[in-house]
Amino acid sequence: MLMNNKVCVEENDTDLKKVEEALKVISRSGVNFVILSLEDGPKKFSQIMAETNLNPGIVDRSLKALMELGLVSKKAGKYELTDKGEKMLGVIKSIFDVVKENS
Repeated sequence: MLMNNKVCVEENDTDLKKVEEALKVISRSGVNFVILSLEDGPKKFSQIMAETNLNPGIVDRSLKALMELGLVSKKAGKYELTDKGEKMLGVIKSIFDVVKENS
């Protein structure tokens, strides 16, 4: 909730903690590569590893964290972005655009 362009902290403390947790997860090494890899559709673990050139530990940790946030789901042995994950992909792309503008 916005109040005079400021977040009303008292009423949204829980929401702010969720935002902080999501930002912590997507800022981890490799997580954005995993999200971007899933942009084209569901993929097996090995496909994500091959596309991202990340080691299995990082891919595993990233996928687990993304599933906990509800950004990724696993169906029939393949990982895919959820609707929430698609929204986060848009946020990440927007951040990339801002960073490119300032480079």
